[in-house]
Amino acid sequence: SNIGLTTTDMNIGWSAATGTPDGYIVLRTTAVGAYPDTDPVDGTPYTAGNTLGNATVMYVGSSVTAAIASLTAGSQYSYEIYSYNGNPTNATVNYRTTSPLQGQAYTLALEPTAHSSAFSVASYGSTTITFNIQALSGITNAAGYNILYKTGT
Repeated sequence: SNIGLTTTDMNIGWSAATGTPDGYIVLRTTAVGAYPDTDPVDGTPYTAGNTLGNATVMYVGSSVTAAIASLTAGSQYSYEIYSYNGNPTNATVNYRTTSPLQGQAYTLALEPTAHSSAFSVASYGSTTITFNIQALSGITNAAGYNILYKTGT
């Protein structure tokens, strides 16, 4: 499966199922470390936004991609994708509930509001350098620092 993401959106994609099903239903849960816990029920039509067990229906249709919006930054989302035959808007729909496609993804964390104002070398040796980094007061969303270095000219 393919995933494109931001802090609040995900575009997920998957390979088409063999046998050319009529479409797919995508379920999403925010339960950490868990997948959706309830399979869709044959003959039951679902639409995006419906609740099914611990999950929300995010997409119903024939495409092999789904755009998921209004997510929370830095959060885990778990998906199950089921194929179906029949009309998903009436009682003829028949879901394949054996071994649904599963996947997990995180949205990006929020970008920090600023950079460190200064750093200095505290100590160094032949293979290590220790830095002191001065954080600015008021920086939000910073979880750490990346230090890039270049050798040579």
